[in-house]
Amino acid sequence: MGMERLRRVTTGGTWMPEVDGLRFVAIVSVALFHLMGEVLTRAHHVVAVQPRYDLLVQLVGNGDRGVRLFFVLSGYILARPFFCQYRQGGPRVSLQKYYLRRLTRLEPPYILSLGLYAIAMQIYFHPGWGYLLPHLLASLFYVHSLVYHQISTINYVAWSLEVEIQFYLLVPALALLFAITHASVRRAVLLVCICVAGFVQMQPWFPQEAWLTILGHIQFFLAGFLLADLLAARGDASQKHWLWDVASLVLWPMVYWMPHNWPLSNVLLPLIFCAIYMAAFLGPGSNRCFRTQWVAVAGGMCYSTYLLHPLVIDTGFKFTSRLLIFQDFLINYGLQVLLLGVAIALVSAAFYIWVERPCMDPNWPQALLRRLRRAKTMKTA
Repeated sequence: MGMERLRRVTTGGTWMPEVDGLRFVAIVSVALFHLMGEVLTRAHHVVAVQPRYDLLVQLVGNGDRGVRLFFVLSGYILARPFFCQYRQGGPRVSLQKYYLRRLTRLEPPYILSLGLYAIAMQIYFHPGWGYLLPHLLASLFYVHSLVYHQISTINYVAWSLEVEIQFYLLVPALALLFAITHASVRRAVLLVCICVAGFVQMQPWFPQEAWLTILGHIQFFLAGFLLADLLAARGDASQKHWLWDVASLVLWPMVYWMPHNWPLSNVLLPLIFCAIYMAAFLGPGSNRCFRTQWVAVAGGMCYSTYLLHPLVIDTGFKFTSRLLIFQDFLINYGLQVLLLGVAIALVSAAFYIWVERPCMDPNWPQALLRRLRRAKTMKTA
């Protein structure tokens, strides 16, 4: 199967490879973060980290910011049709089709992956279905964080998908911001909302459980709204400039270097993300990198990879952890990245080809129904 046949299928038919290239960076960041956590916390013995690798551990340890990178992209992608409706005289967004598309596109891979996790948990840990089923049902309906005030015990990355669902429900209301006619006022409102959200989250009275909801991450989605506004103003024929590449080289390292406990990180990071995404579109070098075919195609598989990489890591590490025998941390970590990274890529690609990509066709439910009717007719004939 060629690369062209592996790329994602979009609702509007227009594929933006730089967006999938950015998804590639986000999913690699998250996977490397979880792999390091596995090596440092779940090995059968303490894995020493030499001082010369402190910066590496810090950078990879901030790889969970890949989730926020996804949030900005979600904001951008979902904002575009609403911006077109309010500001460019485009067709009115059908909320029925909008929600139905989310349902048919995302639910089958999600439900199947949760089933795989539950079975694997029962096989490896034997918690009993009496324990698993309530948590499985809560995760299936995206309310695990709300009900249990903790991340899903079925698939620990599902918390972010619950946040995404909350955002999907809010998008039509948030999109009313695009009804503000004056561009400067509209962008200023978005900027103020981003900053206010970040400052509120810094306050000691901000509830801890809110970090597992949209309240703890709303500014990243709004940064995607701002990105959609700014890019639409430039138009598709906008001339690229090398200064955007300079900004990209300066700001990308900041994403992973900025300490988690720095008070202003939740204010600055959404704005930095918005700037580096602008650079991915408008910087000639950055745009070329993110549009690289294999990068974009691999990034297009990010949903499958995101759903399944914890399962591959948790099960695979039971075997690969026996290779943590070297004195050098980079060799130990690099070997796990190589072995488990290949496993993640293979499993995710198979899941993408056989499960996720067919669900990208908005007409797959009707096609499946026709196929079932045809099979029933042939059986009774």
